[in-house]
Amino acid sequence: MRILYVTNTIEGAAAINSNNRRSVLTSIGHAVIVIAPLRHCVQAVFEQLRRTRYDMVYVRVDGSYALDPVSPVAWLYHIPVIWEVHGFYEENIFGRASRRQMCVSLIKNVIRWCISITVSGYVFVSDELSEYGSRKIVRHPSVVIANFHLHHIRSEHRVTQRPMPFSEDAFLVLWIGNGRYRWHALDMIETIAKSVYLKDKNVYFLLASNQYWHTFSWYKNIVLLNHVPSDVIHSYIRTSDIGLALYHASVSCPFYFSPMKIIDYMLERKPVIASPYGQINRLVVNGTTGFTETSVDAIVRNILFLKEHRSVKHTMGRSGYRHVMTVCNEATAKKLYRQFFSQFIHAKRKTTI
Repeated sequence: MRILYVTNTIEGAAAINSNNRRSVLTSIGHAVIVIAPLRHCVQAVFEQLRRTRYDMVYVRVDGSYALDPVSPVAWLYHIPVIWEVHGFYEENIFGRASRRQMCVSLIKNVIRWCISITVSGYVFVSDELSEYGSRKIVRHPSVVIANFHLHHIRSEHRVTQRPMPFSEDAFLVLWIGNGRYRWHALDMIETIAKSVYLKDKNVYFLLASNQYWHTFSWYKNIVLLNHVPSDVIHSYIRTSDIGLALYHASVSCPFYFSPMKIIDYMLERKPVIASPYGQINRLVVNGTTGFTETSVDAIVRNILFLKEHRSVKHTMGRSGYRHVMTVCNEATAKKLYRQFFSQFIHAKRKTTI
């Protein structure tokens, strides 16, 4: 099939995820054209469909709802539309929702439900999101394909560059992500860093993002790394000691994310300290591939424990690598995409006949 893949980002983890999925779709025989219209997305899709014949439009939809409106355009051309669902508006609400937030959420979800009538199927990135989304949009055939890695691409990121100005004996705790989203527990990381500093001044926290929703006031053992290229990010993961994946749970929706950062940490054989929410519990096996904790004191203890017991740190890292190679691999994604898309290929053939 010739597929138009519409995404809304050209950088960061979301762009890497879209590239991974495009690569898998290409490897199973589909011709995939990717566009990332930052503005006028409906017009951009209309122009593509007017100039070129496509068999499917595959759209990345998330909590921004930015690309939802392109679906009716493809529907008017009688082309199957598949949504790759990453989230809903409620994920942006923390604490008690205001009346305005509740109204905005209601309006956006009603509009999304109406637009979803024009959709043919869904690819959800987690079981939690599939369960939650089934109550928010019109029911269509669906499949869960969690985020995964492309091993041949990861193996290309072999340049090793230790963040400056740290010495070789410094113990580095790394967090990577898009820090503008409030579900990332950046304030909690600052509190942890303060507590660790009082016990061990040779532990440093590196945070890599282009934006941070939290305003930091403590910098004695925190370093903010801005605008770091992806190849350098992988180098920093390789030279760090622990990867952090800490989140705030929203009261408005379940934790349904499929964090790419955990996969990145594990591929570089790093133990992960993460929040025990949703799909994270299937990636981070507590006490085996890392630790899942919500308490600041427990996280501080685990960081210092791994610093003092390097053999345990290395064992956890190796266990994490084996685990992620088994549960988040490219072969599984290919199999699931092939099975799910086959129904649309068969429908196309029947229509043609």
